[in-house]
Amino acid sequence: MKILKVTSFYCVIILCFLIIVCEPTRQEIIQKVVESWKGEYKDDMVAQFGPPNRQSKLSDGSTVMVWEEYQGQWMCRKVFTADANGRIVGGSMRGC
Repeated sequence: MKILKVTSFYCVIILCFLIIVCEPTRQEIIQKVVESWKGEYKDDMVAQFGPPNRQSKLSDGSTVMVWEEYQGQWMCRKVFTADANGRIVGGSMRGC
């Protein structure tokens, strides 16, 4: 009976360790969200997030769009760049 208790204890420890190690980090999840928008049209992004708080047209024809919103005491800032054809080519999310 004692061997069963010890074995069960170690199984629980190993299981907890695997859950912690295998769970994606917040940064990995955010990166996947950013990557999922690449190649999509900026109009689709505006339809999803609403109009950006700010946007700037760059000399190469690309557009940088910035969305900012408070989530509790934290500010979520989404910054995405669309090429001259309106396709998302990159972005970042901080505080989200």
